[in-house]
Amino acid sequence: MKSIVAGSEHSRSGYLPGVDMIRFTTALAVVLFHFVYSCPRILHIGPPIGAFSKVIRYGYITVDIFFMISGYMILKSARHKSLREFVVARAARLYPVYWLSCLLTFAGLRLWGTTSISPVPTTKLLLVNLTMLQEFFGQTSLNGVFWTLTVELAFYFLVAMVIGCRLWSYLLPLIFGWLAVTMVAGPEPPNGLFKHLLFPGYSPYVILGMLLYLYEKRAGAPALLYTAMLLAGGLAIRSLRSEGFRMQIYHHDPEPFQLAIAVALFFGVGLLLLLSSRKRIALPGPRIWATLGKLTYSLYLLHNVGVGILLLQGHLPGYIPVFLALAFVMLLAWGAYRFVEVPGGNALQRLLPKLLDYLKHPSWRSAEVR
Repeated sequence: MKSIVAGSEHSRSGYLPGVDMIRFTTALAVVLFHFVYSCPRILHIGPPIGAFSKVIRYGYITVDIFFMISGYMILKSARHKSLREFVVARAARLYPVYWLSCLLTFAGLRLWGTTSISPVPTTKLLLVNLTMLQEFFGQTSLNGVFWTLTVELAFYFLVAMVIGCRLWSYLLPLIFGWLAVTMVAGPEPPNGLFKHLLFPGYSPYVILGMLLYLYEKRAGAPALLYTAMLLAGGLAIRSLRSEGFRMQIYHHDPEPFQLAIAVALFFGVGLLLLLSSRKRIALPGPRIWATLGKLTYSLYLLHNVGVGILLLQGHLPGYIPVFLALAFVMLLAWGAYRFVEVPGGNALQRLLPKLLDYLKHPSWRSAEVR
């Protein structure tokens, strides 16, 4: 699925307008993949499988694209932050809308029942999910899209280690080490803490983004950067093949063009990131993309709420239920951004530093010393 509070990079001088376009289009592709292809095939609701479904069936690849964007943008934003600033910014960015998504998913499953791909919601499961750490401890996620946040949190932890241990000058050797671990572990390692902390099935995408940032900043010998990119690209292809195989089994539908489409998307997005960072391109309607970019995170986390509207398929013709569901989740995403993400993020930006200060110098410990 960034000030971080406002859900974008707009407040920073390094803001890249092209990134908002990529973020929104990747999130929209995931939404359409679920509404138009996955739901009809798995839940048997939504529009009949047609020509558009055969195209949008590859929308899940854009999640991997987003991991690459994350590798680039998180490294870019973290480079001049302290550990404290990084942790506060990430928490303020992620948690408010995530908590809303947890509560809405829990309420929906309790009121309207579960599906074959949703867990039985219990209060204990809700409380565990509210931490966002559930998968690290072997617990089930309430919402099927939450798995990507496990990958994001693991990446943030690794970046936090780099910041806290002051390892920026060793970043490229560390990336080579991570590539070696990824190569040995394979894209389908057994479940466990190792799988979640280093996520070898998805790490090539994040590493590609990190290498794009290092290439942009010329932080390393060109030969080493090119070598690392080739290794990461090869491992990304291996992960894509594995992912495509899983999707074929899950949807009972072969995917003949998955790898070609994925390689083209990765190359195109990587090139767009570099051109945007160097101000080589001017996107049309930058204000529109800036606005849509703010809704990306909320749209991604909350779009499953719109699945119920697809039940109207038997009463309304064609793709009308899909358009209604899409309009509803866009409106919901705007409301979540306006009334939850921004005020909630700002509140966490104020409260978390105070909490960290208290944990560092708790009043009860000071009283004991006295």
